[in-house]
Amino acid sequence: MSDTSVQQHTQPGAKPYCHTPGTVPATAIPSTRPFSRRDMLRGVAGLAGGIGLAAASSGVIRVPGPFGMRAPSAHAATGQCLVLYDGDGQWGWIGNVHSSLLVNLLGRFLPPGSSSNNTVRKTISQYRAGDTEKYAATFYLGTAYDTVLPDAFKNDVMKTTRPVVWFKYNVHQLAWTAPDAFRERFGMALYGNVSWPTYTNVRYKGQVIRRSPLDPEVSWMDPVDPSKAQAVAMIEDSTGSGYPIPYITRSGNFWYVGDIPFSYMSEEDRYMIFADVLFDVLGVAHAESRRALVRIEDVDATADPADLRRVADLLSAEGVPFSVGVVPMYRDPWGTYHNGTPTSINISAAKEVVAALKYMQSKGGDLIMHGTTHQFDSTANPYNAVTGDDFEFFRATENPDHTLTFVGPVPGDSSSWCGGVIAKGQKELAKAGLSVIGFEAPHYAASAVDYRVFASRFPLTYHRALYFESQPVTSRTASGGSPAATSRTKSARDGGSYARSAPTTATPAPLNFGGQFFPYVVTRDIYGQKILPENLGNIEPERWPDPVAGPFPTRFPADIIRAAQMNLVVRDAWASFFFHPFLPINYLADTIAGIKGAGYTFVKPSAVSI
Repeated sequence: MSDTSVQQHTQPGAKPYCHTPGTVPATAIPSTRPFSRRDMLRGVAGLAGGIGLAAASSGVIRVPGPFGMRAPSAHAATGQCLVLYDGDGQWGWIGNVHSSLLVNLLGRFLPPGSSSNNTVRKTISQYRAGDTEKYAATFYLGTAYDTVLPDAFKNDVMKTTRPVVWFKYNVHQLAWTAPDAFRERFGMALYGNVSWPTYTNVRYKGQVIRRSPLDPEVSWMDPVDPSKAQAVAMIEDSTGSGYPIPYITRSGNFWYVGDIPFSYMSEEDRYMIFADVLFDVLGVAHAESRRALVRIEDVDATADPADLRRVADLLSAEGVPFSVGVVPMYRDPWGTYHNGTPTSINISAAKEVVAALKYMQSKGGDLIMHGTTHQFDSTANPYNAVTGDDFEFFRATENPDHTLTFVGPVPGDSSSWCGGVIAKGQKELAKAGLSVIGFEAPHYAASAVDYRVFASRFPLTYHRALYFESQPVTSRTASGGSPAATSRTKSARDGGSYARSAPTTATPAPLNFGGQFFPYVVTRDIYGQKILPENLGNIEPERWPDPVAGPFPTRFPADIIRAAQMNLVVRDAWASFFFHPFLPINYLADTIAGIKGAGYTFVKPSAVSI
């Protein structure tokens, strides 16, 4: 969208400073960056904390090969929410992916003991008159400008007394079509969509939170009648010279958010503001709480027992309970780290490591199963097929600039395959006499099928996750994949596994997905996982792969502590990070001290509830 189109998307006669000065492109594709940090692995970086892609400018990731998942079945119930999104046309997949992320966040507010996320999700074109009255709250993600909204939806928004949250686009179909009625009902006036790259600060609760300049466009809604409407959060010019404009505006039951908060979210992003506002939208009372988690990462049969004991002693002395990500089976099929000799060591054979892990348990540690081998077969996935370096449940390849291409599920992926891999790891842990409380996907990546298996096999997961487009690839237009281009079709028998369709020479439909971290515990995501948050990343003392050029940056205790302090805007605040035991232990000590100093209390993962 050019500067001209921004002008066209601005109400005639609006304030002069509503228009974008000069020519500033404003993306019409709000997007989600899956992760923001890479995980240090044996002194180099992998992907537990971050995904770097050549196409990362779009945020929501598209890679070859279709993927999908079942949408929740619609049924009304007390407390149940409705999520609507722009799901048709060329950019429908963006609304689809973002709607999944919103459903996941709403998973924080499910009734205790919920076994699934019952939030109803459908396209705005599927809206029917009276739907707002069937649900505790309705959310509409306006991700595609000028999507034709059903008259029934517009009428219901104007008259319902139940909470409605409207994100970004298409509110002009109410605010400009009947501006007097809109102002009378809500006390608001829409000035239009603006794109100012320096408007990267969002002020909320007296704290300034960042907003990515990669997606600068925002819809400007003013509370013109203060007796009816108030600005909940304000966007400010980071140079200090611009006019502040509202970011989130409220009028009674109606909430307006000026952008899509899942777009380019990071550990220090305005995503946290919306995560907190949800408590008010849903009328959930929650006293201010400050809890923290720390996980010791990538412990396998080759770990140094002395490092493990040293970490356990430090954390115990600080009164900090913790968890340990354990990989049951170490594999180095090419002998990359063993002078060319293929090497396999199961955890039960590493007696000193097992003894150190049990020592960690005695010092307040919970064990988390971190995959089974943390690599896939004898395949570079994407690096060297070595445990800890590679992906296990998702196929990835490395590009010349060290970014990654996410190809899709690993060959042979299915519920039965994933279940078999998990069972092998569990058997090996049992042989070693080690018990775990949950699961963490290697580099956090897996297929939708696999995430569902994790949910069914473990009481909790402790990771970030990938969420895939769920609408059938055959429904997309040619620009986003077409029926002729589909190389796989979803199997109705397995709710997420795939059967080959007829061979085709056409280009496969893209694999569209976004990644998400959580600012608090999620009772159930769309896969059925209970997820403990990891929202701060990890210590990275060296740039990788080049110590000067990167492209992946360093991350020190000060960075993690700063992010923890920003997370204090969330009333149910969590500060959760992970640490590799082979790094200098002073990094861990400094981070623990800084998070405590910010007012957080470390808690035992196995004892965590909402």
